[in-house]
Amino acid sequence: MAYVIAEPCIGTKDNSCVEVCPVDCIHPTPDEPDYDKVEMLYIDPEECIDCDACVEACPVDACFAEDQLPEEWTKYTQINLEYYAGNGGYAAPEIEWLPAGPAAVERAVYRGYDEVTSGFAAVWETWDLFQFEESQVSDLGDSVLWLGRVKMRGGASQVELDQEFAIHSVVRDGKFIRVQAFLSWQAAREAVGLRD
Repeated sequence: MAYVIAEPCIGTKDNSCVEVCPVDCIHPTPDEPDYDKVEMLYIDPEECIDCDACVEACPVDACFAEDQLPEEWTKYTQINLEYYAGNGGYAAPEIEWLPAGPAAVERAVYRGYDEVTSGFAAVWETWDLFQFEESQVSDLGDSVLWLGRVKMRGGASQVELDQEFAIHSVVRDGKFIRVQAFLSWQAAREAVGLRD
């Protein structure tokens, strides 16, 4: 379980958490080029050691253990992860995202960091709640198939959805090059050549 920076950081970007982090997992720092381009700080879930130092240091109470995030801020788990994916951390520059459901209305395929980041931003603006629950992960060699459920609540409508969801991620040289979402496990399994 990693820690997450949530909504209270927006517009504040107090660096107390950066200064106390023993593993340098909170970015961007004031000396990094994208510091002035973002509205908040982010915790790298792969580097975070769950030490709790950021929670004590944050003057606006923006840092939370992932399992202690208030429900209305659960989307910040994904937002923190995506910051690192879009900044060379987990995604190749040529990444492709093929969304499913409402995110596919704008565009069927998003290509490159900028398009993928803007696509994710549109999802977060649409949904107050966007939470994944994992059921099964299959290592397919050069790709991974994630099966679970997604719980969503519309920001304006407050309509709630709870349904099967699957993500097939193709990896090359340790970075995601293609991420495709599915609204059913069966469709995902068929797409990757697996049988039930």
